[in-house]
Amino acid sequence: MNRANRQIGTGDGAPSLRAAIEAHEGRLSRSDQTLVQHVLQDPRGCAFLSAAELAARIGVHSSTVVRLAHKLGFGGYPELRAALQRDVLHGSDPDRRIARQLSSQSEGTILENLVARDHDYLARLVEHVRQEDIDGVADALLAARQVVLFGIGTSVSLVTLLERRLRRYGLVVVRAGRAAREAAEAAGTLDERDALLALAFHSVPHGLSPLLAHAGKVGAVRVLISDTLGPLIRPVPEHLLAAPRGVPDEYQTATVPMAICNALILTMSARAPERTVDGLRRYADLRRTFHRDPGPEDGGR
Repeated sequence: MNRANRQIGTGDGAPSLRAAIEAHEGRLSRSDQTLVQHVLQDPRGCAFLSAAELAARIGVHSSTVVRLAHKLGFGGYPELRAALQRDVLHGSDPDRRIARQLSSQSEGTILENLVARDHDYLARLVEHVRQEDIDGVADALLAARQVVLFGIGTSVSLVTLLERRLRRYGLVVVRAGRAAREAAEAAGTLDERDALLALAFHSVPHGLSPLLAHAGKVGAVRVLISDTLGPLIRPVPEHLLAAPRGVPDEYQTATVPMAICNALILTMSARAPERTVDGLRRYADLRRTFHRDPGPEDGGR
């Protein structure tokens, strides 16, 4: 095993692209450096490109990409790309993201900086998600026999919001829990009449890939709400609503995906006003009925 291969191994034995690049610092050609800089500046955008696609994007010959892979100690470009995918999907720990966010604070309070940053990403949301994309998802959910919702970790609050709103519209909603058994149970109810709506941010949650695969196998419509992680997730869903929500290695809020969820909810109401308004009216009637029920804690008074 050569020096490069010894240094690019991670704790679990999988090679790290960043470690390999650091091990060869000062020994890369100008073309190699141009390629490396581009990949490190946009790792998510490069993680699933072929050697020819990556070379065309940077403006070098594809042989340069292949030679770089061998120079860094990989068996070929597929191995280098796999290492890049692992680096991207692994992400970073929450404590480190918080630390980076605080260290990058400009003048002003934390609140002022947070509002300014989220405002910028909200303003750019329409560059990544079109209203036509949201229309397609709204129609798919409205046409579904049932909607299976999946999201864990930071996605839970948004899943809860969607679950409540969709049920109030009169849709049948099944929530896939975070445990493997619960996700499998929810997956078992899916068929070609249904829709899977999943949320994933920063890293691929455990259980998402097999759930997407099963939904595709049975013919259910697959929808994913995500951030810059979205284009990297496999299998590829039929509908992807994804937009950046901050610097990948810093603390990120749910402001942008919350806006996507709210736009989806309002679009469903606009595209099927009679159905959704009827559902809300039934919910309001039932809520009044339940509020009038004294309940056992009132002693039947």
